[in-house]
Amino acid sequence: MKRPNTALLISIIIHIFIFLIFIKVQVESRTRLGVQSLPVEFNVPAPQPKLEEKKPKFELVKYDSSREDFTKAPTVKVLKIDREMDRRTAYRDVAVTDDSSKVFDVGTQGNIKTDGSFRLRSGGGMGTGPSTRGGRSQLVDFVDKSKGARKVVYCLDVSASMGAANKLNMARNYLKDSLLNLDENKDTFNVIAFSRDVQVFLPGRMVPVTSDIVNKAINFLDQYTPQNITTNTKTDLLSPVLRALELNPSVIALVTDGLPTSGETNPEKILQSIRQKNKGVKIFAIGMEMDMEQPEAWLMRAIAEQNDGEFQFF
Repeated sequence: MKRPNTALLISIIIHIFIFLIFIKVQVESRTRLGVQSLPVEFNVPAPQPKLEEKKPKFELVKYDSSREDFTKAPTVKVLKIDREMDRRTAYRDVAVTDDSSKVFDVGTQGNIKTDGSFRLRSGGGMGTGPSTRGGRSQLVDFVDKSKGARKVVYCLDVSASMGAANKLNMARNYLKDSLLNLDENKDTFNVIAFSRDVQVFLPGRMVPVTSDIVNKAINFLDQYTPQNITTNTKTDLLSPVLRALELNPSVIALVTDGLPTSGETNPEKILQSIRQKNKGVKIFAIGMEMDMEQPEAWLMRAIAEQNDGEFQFF
């Protein structure tokens, strides 16, 4: 019984020894060949490559003005810009005041005394004021185109918006300039001030150009100042034109700075109403501080063109 056990033990020892020799040989072989075992993990997601975010680069470019062609005019639509610049320059020489007694003093013989606000005209008519090229305003030139006795009605917008940016003072002086260039005892005129309501200087008739009446008309215009028109928040454009046409003038000078907000406000109906009532009266339309691309400028231009007149803007 002892011999088999001894043989089995010897066999196990021999196998263990051979196994250890085999392991030693494998390890030495791998070491010589430089092969290293790498641990492997399963079910591990592969690492994602890291992407670098590239930010856009901005470079400052130096503007080279020498490359610009300043000989080419900008593509901006402006009407009569040369005449308007001359007109604005002329107004710099005109003193603006709300005290009418310091602006005009019309004598009984038609002579005009001034404090420098307006110049005396060298001949014909009663005087001259703010002027354009050649010492005459465009409105004066337009009225002078009429042959024979001129019959002129001046329509001035006295709504609150006209009190801004010196528009009212400029407009009053401009109308006075034309008024003072009418021929004494030959021409006739009247003056209408309008906002929501209409005020006529001497209602119902055209009045002669005399020194006394002209002086009263100037005082009528001067009673409207930027300070006392602040409550005139509405503008009726059609009514003053129709009232002026009732006086049977030859020329109407219409001054405003915007679209109508009272009475008839539809531009097409305003044009239609004037066309139906007008029997050959020329209308000179003046837009104060208007944007030439806006509806108010279109309406004023249409009124002038429809009625054989001219449109001017400040």
